[in-house]
Amino acid sequence: MILLVDDDKGVLSIYTKLLKVMGYHVIACDSPEEALCKARRHKDEIRAIVSDYCMPDMLGVDLIQAVGEIIPMITKVLITGFAPGEVPADITLINKPFSVRTLASILEREQKRNPACLGALS
Repeated sequence: MILLVDDDKGVLSIYTKLLKVMGYHVIACDSPEEALCKARRHKDEIRAIVSDYCMPDMLGVDLIQAVGEIIPMITKVLITGFAPGEVPADITLINKPFSVRTLASILEREQKRNPACLGALS
């Protein structure tokens, strides 16, 4: 299962639909607070977090690190239209614009690299 976070509800809706069409199970959240709540509630099911970088109240990189404390073996992907500088080595950075196929390829690569980390995303 993928925890997908973006404060832009339109973007969130599009990515959610496209990932679901590709066979992924998605928990979509439009705020970091909601994402943290869902991470705690579904910590045994979530295998990846994909978050926007720039959101109100919390940067995506901070959210990803907080979720990583709740779910230590999670795949971490940060999406940005900005240059956030350096990100921790365990976070994969995707620059906007990107295709959902690019995101799916990264998730598949991570699953092959570390099957215990991802388990089943779909």
